[in-house]
Amino acid sequence: MTIVQDGEYPELEKQREARADAAVIGAFLDWCSEQGYRIATYDDYDNLCTISGSIENLLQRYFEIDGDKLEEERTQLLDRLTQPSGPGEGTSD
Repeated sequence: MTIVQDGEYPELEKQREARADAAVIGAFLDWCSEQGYRIATYDDYDNLCTISGSIENLLQRYFEIDGDKLEEERTQLLDRLTQPSGPGEGTSD
């Protein structure tokens, strides 16, 4: 029995496909943070500005995963998996 069809949850699929690479990159970013390194960029006036945000957000941007859509898909999948599957289940009639 297949619970999820291919392409049904595209952001979850992207996250799953990126899992191994994201773990390595995330570990490196953690290490950088522990060493006191910061990721920065220049603004329009050539001022150096540190980039704020979590490592998870940076990884989502890198792997082109929409965090809002990802959370929506997680909720949909969880709702789907926790709903009664048989006729008449979960009803008081």
